[in-house]
Amino acid sequence: MAYCGANPESELLEHFSCLSVGRDERVIKDELSDSCVNPGLLYLSDEVLIVILKHLEPVSLLRLGCTCCRLFRVCSCDSLWTPRFRDLFGVGLPNITTAGYAAKTAFRLVFMWRALFRNVHCNRSLQEKLFAEVPYPPHAYWTQWLVIEERVPLPAAQLTCANIEKLWGMPRELFTVKLEECPEGDEMLRMEWRELYNLAVTHHGSTAMLFHYVLKQHQSSDHSELESMYHQYTQCRFQWLFTYWLFRQPAPLNRQLKAIYLQWRKHSKKKVSTWGETVCDVRYLASLHPITSDYWRGKLAWGDENVGIHTVGNYFSMCKSLVAWILGRDWGRLKRRKVYEDTLDGVYLLLKREMQERLVEHERFWQVAKVQMGRVCTLEETAVNYVNWKMIETLPYY
Repeated sequence: MAYCGANPESELLEHFSCLSVGRDERVIKDELSDSCVNPGLLYLSDEVLIVILKHLEPVSLLRLGCTCCRLFRVCSCDSLWTPRFRDLFGVGLPNITTAGYAAKTAFRLVFMWRALFRNVHCNRSLQEKLFAEVPYPPHAYWTQWLVIEERVPLPAAQLTCANIEKLWGMPRELFTVKLEECPEGDEMLRMEWRELYNLAVTHHGSTAMLFHYVLKQHQSSDHSELESMYHQYTQCRFQWLFTYWLFRQPAPLNRQLKAIYLQWRKHSKKKVSTWGETVCDVRYLASLHPITSDYWRGKLAWGDENVGIHTVGNYFSMCKSLVAWILGRDWGRLKRRKVYEDTLDGVYLLLKREMQERLVEHERFWQVAKVQMGRVCTLEETAVNYVNWKMIETLPYY
């Protein structure tokens, strides 16, 4: 049942919203009894099924749970999701039988939140939620999720002792010293988020118990907004991250990236003139290079947007080195462009499969580029003169 064609975490992005119950289990049993087909898994006891399903990763577990009522019930067992929660988030859940929430529910909520939070820098919708009330904390629902994060990209929060006790579960007595520093009658505390996190972990006893506290607090919460934002994120994550990478580089790297991105690349000057603006056609810019086109469609690193964008960054770092090397040669404009284009074509074709499966570092790109460039230069030397060069100009060197 294991799905070998995708990164487990990226596959989860597409399947949490697809959980559904199939046909009635009794109908399935009637069909099986009336046929000669081997019932397979459905003929096994729940205990045996659980032992088998422990070997599946979350993606396959979700897929199997969508097939019928019985497998949905078995695949939702706490004994299957508790170890997966620990493996993915590095935090164990307490005794789930007395926790008041299902391990699968805990996994689902924390996974959605973490997927959104780790990409908050390029997620405008989540930014609006988190930064709406600065210097005060965001809405209680979102602040409750921030409780479990050690690093929060928000300025110090202004909170009352009552708010801290409600959100972090820490009593007023912990802040006696800080209250003494405040003017009489003023209980508004200004605290860094990391300080609040460390105090909460100390107060609750461990990170696991802090997670448990937050999940208990969210038992009666309406998660429809989180689910809606998560669904939007699954649809747009590649476009958001690519746009951020392309236009939000610090100066002077932003100008360097634009120059390298368009170097010896045929493009529409009209569309490029709006570079970085709201009306910019980012899809068109992504189509200028095969690797960025692949990333835009989620074809790099098994659909992991963060690993994929690192590969894209390493690729253009190699392009920068290649341009510097070519410009250092005493070549004409035609030769420079032809060597550059054919070298990049060869690099892409050779590393295409590797880029689809894993992160490709700058050193790997540059190593392959030097080999391809050597072949290009050898062919150019055999041309001898300009006439022969023009004859093979339209042919690829790789």
